Amino acid sequence: MVLSPIFGDKTVVYIGTKPADGEKLEVFCPECGTAIPVLKPCDECTGGELRVLSVEQKFTVSDGIAFCDLVGCPSAYIISAGELIERAYIEGLK
Repeated sequence: MVLSPIFGDKTVVYIGTKPADGEKLEVFCPECGTAIPVLKPCDECTGGELRVLSVEQKFTVSDGIAFCDLVGCPSAYIISAGELIERAYIEGLK
């Protein structure tokens, strides 16, 4: 799975076999095999979870890219200085 590096472009390209729409992916780092962490349940679909990739060398969820692990869901975000984390926390308080 390759995510577009262009801001606002939610294109996802699959290398090899494309999973079926609605399939939930297990997402791992191609370097170390560690599961990509879950940020929160996806608001755009049923059953998907937002996974987060850090843009920093040392992992941090406060600056990164979040995407849904359900194939076909268009949910993807750029996280800037904890904005999505803060929003998810506030929404969790409701």
